[in-house]
Amino acid sequence: MVKAIEEFLCGKLSDHPPGYDLECVVVPANFDVGDPRLHDYDPRSISVPQTSGAVWFRVLEAGTDRYIGHATFAADEFAIRCDTIDVSSSHRRKGIATALYDYVEDIFDALTQPSELRTEEARLFWDKRLADRGAKLTP
Repeated sequence: MVKAIEEFLCGKLSDHPPGYDLECVVVPANFDVGDPRLHDYDPRSISVPQTSGAVWFRVLEAGTDRYIGHATFAADEFAIRCDTIDVSSSHRRKGIATALYDYVEDIFDALTQPSELRTEEARLFWDKRLADRGAKLTP
């Protein structure tokens, strides 16, 4: 069972993974879409179920605040799903995506469900993530 987000929160997670800062915005499902804080975090832009809320991440290089990537996740009562994720190619394979998935799973207190549409990089990521959990991804 997924833990629903109950309040709008934003913050910065510093130097995790090492060398990167994560800006995080957590939005409950029933949040007023007219609220000005949602200008950059409009729940209507998410295509996966979000009855338990949504989480936006921006990845910045620590020290320079240079944009490295972003991710958007949402959850219903059954699972967390990634709506979008992108990490600059020169910063891949450094634990950024793993950190994002770990943080969102902590926020919702549940596991993320892999998308059925995956790039080859996503397949490799999920093969490793599920092997670490002792599970296997079905083709």
